[in-house]
Amino acid sequence: MDNGESHELKRRNMALACPPLSGFNHIAVFLRWAYANNMLTDQLFEKEPRLKTALDGDGDVREALATSDKLKGMLRPSYFKKEYVQFVFDTYYEKDIYPKKVDKYALEYFGEEKYNSAEFKNEGYLFVPYDDAYFSYMSDFLDGEWEKFSKTYAGDPDFLTIGNGDSLILGKYLGEKEEVIIPDEFIAIDEYAFQNCEGVKKVVIPASVKQIKGWAFANLNSLEQVEFSEGLEKIGREAFRGCKNLREVKLPESLNSLDYATFAECDNLEKLELGSKIKVFSHALIARCNKMQSLTIPESIEEMADINHLGGLKSLCVKSTLNKNKEVKITNCPELTEITFPDGFGPTKIHLMDCPKVEQVLIGSKAFKVVVKKNVGKLVDPDKSGSSAAGNIKALFGKMFAPSDKKEKNGAGIRVKFHYDKKLEMYVCEYKGIQFSVEDPDEDVSDAVGTLAENYNSRLNEIIEFMLPDLKELYGQITAEDVKVKLGKPTIDMTRSTVTYLEQSFDSDHIFEFEFMDDGLNELGNFSIDG
Repeated sequence: MDNGESHELKRRNMALACPPLSGFNHIAVFLRWAYANNMLTDQLFEKEPRLKTALDGDGDVREALATSDKLKGMLRPSYFKKEYVQFVFDTYYEKDIYPKKVDKYALEYFGEEKYNSAEFKNEGYLFVPYDDAYFSYMSDFLDGEWEKFSKTYAGDPDFLTIGNGDSLILGKYLGEKEEVIIPDEFIAIDEYAFQNCEGVKKVVIPASVKQIKGWAFANLNSLEQVEFSEGLEKIGREAFRGCKNLREVKLPESLNSLDYATFAECDNLEKLELGSKIKVFSHALIARCNKMQSLTIPESIEEMADINHLGGLKSLCVKSTLNKNKEVKITNCPELTEITFPDGFGPTKIHLMDCPKVEQVLIGSKAFKVVVKKNVGKLVDPDKSGSSAAGNIKALFGKMFAPSDKKEKNGAGIRVKFHYDKKLEMYVCEYKGIQFSVEDPDEDVSDAVGTLAENYNSRLNEIIEFMLPDLKELYGQITAEDVKVKLGKPTIDMTRSTVTYLEQSFDSDHIFEFEFMDDGLNELGNFSIDG
């Protein structure tokens, strides 16, 4: 809700002539009032015993906040007993009541002329003396606010509420029940609403909830069951990621959007049923759900991301024609044996890697044999079973080899010379500042190199924009230009359909990599930063 260090930073950067720790004045006053009214948790004092000592009168509350490795200068809702959290959240943060009163006190204390002076630089609240008069003034105000709140509040203290009227959001679950029945007054469940709520085993979501935001239940290991109701429309990014004891998920028919990795790393998830309004099977939706043995992609799905890292998957049944997919990649499913697609689905659109037990893929009534070379599976048309391995690799990598009518347009007709790299166990070459590698180059590989090189260089800015959000998470506020300078030479693996940066100069510890799903590097996915 507040961070005293941010106010202190403002004091220092603006060279304001107020004493050190002034940025913590108003936070300390609020904590002193809350302590006097028995609102603070014992866990807070276990985390930082010096704070209790200071609140008891032996020390400076501001200093305890500023120097604590555990508190880090913060004021958080978790410092307060649950029956007071809604009041604290509304008064201090959501409705901005307390901060406005702090400003009003500064205006009354200094007078309008001085309050607006160049000396204060619009930060008059930092100049208010931290004394008994300040504490008394703000305490009287808070006493009045609490009296009004306690007379009108009729909510459940187990649920922190954000918003008002018909737009209430469940901000945080504060209770300790194993089965949580969410009241039907909420329209959404906020990000991280169930963070650190270990002990919750079952959650019942009412029809009023239209959206579950990202990370709402992420890493809630105790969660075993979720009852969804018709009415839910959207589940956000990684909302249930890492719920290791969640075993079965039946999504409502009303749901129309599932974001990235919604159920990834749910170790014991065995069954997932998708509603008929879901059109996109999003990227990494169930990655590393290793207990799932069978997966059905319903007819309603128009676009499906990669099926990957499903250690226990044995059967994949795709009922949809996936009319928006240029290809389907199935990777790292070591137990997979049965794959079926609907009649008419092109075998050149199916790509297998690290699926060693798949012997054939059934497309309609026609069985396509899978020939494995190293870890890459190639589909062989039963009507053309005599075709050469060189011919089959063109079918496998059909997306990379531009059709004849595109060769001239994309600068094809080039001739590049591959040599075998014993260390990589692949054929490699370098062209236009890019290293290319392929397992088994055929006669058309030069055209593919030309197409990919031209498309990579022409789309570099878009590629950087795709990677930038993840790079910012690791390296802070970097720009697209920084990325362009530091990426280094890319390696395009034509067998795996990946672009890798082994020579990036951001640090010496990481490798960047992403996958592409088409010959124009328009469809990018699965960006990773690996050690």
